[in-house]
Amino acid sequence: MISDIKKPNNPLQPIHRLKAAVLLPLVLLCALFTDSMATQAFGGERSQAPKPFVVWAHSDIQPRSSQEKQNYLTALRDIRDSMATPDMAVFGGDIVQHSHFREMFLWFMDVRKILPIREWYEIAGNHEWRAINEYRTIVRRDLRYAVQKGNILFLFMSNEEAGRRTHISDDTFRWWEEKVRTGSGNIIITVTHGNLEGSGLISSSLERLTVINSERFRKVLRRHRVDIWISGHSHFPGWMPKMHYRNVDLGGTVFIDTGAIRRDFMTSIESRLLFLTPGSDTAILRYRDHLHRNYFTVSGYRIPLSHPFIPDSASKSVSAGSAIVK
Repeated sequence: MISDIKKPNNPLQPIHRLKAAVLLPLVLLCALFTDSMATQAFGGERSQAPKPFVVWAHSDIQPRSSQEKQNYLTALRDIRDSMATPDMAVFGGDIVQHSHFREMFLWFMDVRKILPIREWYEIAGNHEWRAINEYRTIVRRDLRYAVQKGNILFLFMSNEEAGRRTHISDDTFRWWEEKVRTGSGNIIITVTHGNLEGSGLISSSLERLTVINSERFRKVLRRHRVDIWISGHSHFPGWMPKMHYRNVDLGGTVFIDTGAIRRDFMTSIESRLLFLTPGSDTAILRYRDHLHRNYFTVSGYRIPLSHPFIPDSASKSVSAGSAIVK
C-alpha cells in the first residue's frame, strides 16, 4: 500500500530543520516590522487608537505642458495607492498657469475623481484671476467661506483681485475677524494663497508671496487664537528651513507652507497631510513626497491645538459648490 512506503533517509534533513528554526523567527520579525511601518504610514495605530481625521493640503498645480500634468496624477495615485483615503482635500490655489484656463479647470475637476475623497475645498490663487469667471463657474462660486467639521472651523479666503500678491478685501477681513472672535471654542484653521508677512515662514521674507496689509491679521492673532494657517504660492521645497513655523508672538499660530505639487528645480512633487486624532490636543503634520512615495519624516511634526479634537459624525458637510457657513 502507498501508506506503507517509507521515504528514504535524507542526510540534509537536520540542516533543513536548522534553517526552519532560524528563518521562522526572522520572518515573524519582518512581518511585525512591516506592519509597524504600515501603521505609521497610515497616521497612527490601526486598532488601539481612534482613526484620525486626515486633511490633505496642497496647492500650485500650474502645468505648463502635458508632461507636467503628470505631476498631479503622480500625487493623486500616490494618495490613492499608499494610504487610507483622507477625509478632506484642501487646495490652496493656482490650478492654472498661463493659458487654456477653461480646459484646465475642467481637467482639475475631472482628474481628482481618481481619489474617493468626497469633500474638496478650494480657494482661488493669483493665477485663477486670469480667468476668474471660469473658475467661479466650474470650480467654486464663493471666494470666501467657512466649513465646520466637528470642532474644527476652516476659514477659506481666496485672492480677491488680480496681482501676484494676495489681496483680501477689508470686508472679507472683517468677516474672518468675526469668525475668529466668535469661534474661540473651535480649533481654527485658516487657508489663504499667500502667507502673512511676519509669519516666520521663510517665504514671508519675500513681499510678492504675502498677503497685502498683513498687519490687520497679525493684530487679531495677538488677541485671538488661530491654531493653523495654511498657504501656498511659494513653490519652495520642503527641505528648506521654516516651511512651517509656530509663531509665539502671534498667539502660537502654526503657519504651514504647502510649497507646490508641481515639480520644479530642486523640488519634488510635494504636499502636506494633517492628522487630528479624536480626544487629542495635538495634531501631526507630515510632508509627503509623492514622487518617491514617502514622508520626509514618518513621525512628522507635532502641532499643539487650543482644544482636543472632537469629531462630529452628524456634521453637515458638503462638496464643491457651496459651504456650511458664510
